[in-house]
Amino acid sequence: MKQMILNTKEPLLITNQMKCKLISWSLQDWKNELDTKLLKFRCGKNEYTEEPQWESKTVVKSATLQDFLNNINSNETEWWYFDYKYMFEWFNENDNFKEKIDWSPLGFPELSYKDSTIWIGSKGAHTPCHVDTYGCNVVLQVFGRLQLKLQSKRDFLHQKIKKCI
Repeated sequence: MKQMILNTKEPLLITNQMKCKLISWSLQDWKNELDTKLLKFRCGKNEYTEEPQWESKTVVKSATLQDFLNNINSNETEWWYFDYKYMFEWFNENDNFKEKIDWSPLGFPELSYKDSTIWIGSKGAHTPCHVDTYGCNVVLQVFGRLQLKLQSKRDFLHQKIKKCI
């Protein structure tokens, strides 16, 4: 599995392979685990803007997971995003996270929560178009919905060249 993931030139969709206990957690389990932990959310507007809502120009709000849930259920004009946070930096004191992340079913037994990032976002939360230049990305979607727009590096560079001409 590991060699297939590392050597593919196209995105892969692998289903029902992970055995992490996080997959079976309910939203209530997440709230219980994170309890009063203050998370830093980038916040933006769910509206068309002439200029992209760049990460560096968004407002940052500290909130608990419950505060986040309350806000997204009552406020559709704003998106919130706790994005690209290394689990060991935010949840190092929480043994439940350490024990419940296992990448070995995908062929990466050497990886753990220390190598894992967490992303929590509301409807409209997004990461601007970018190119990741490191190895590969493996996403484990635990709760909710996610839309990825993927493009090969070759196609991405071709479009950039066309814009320059």
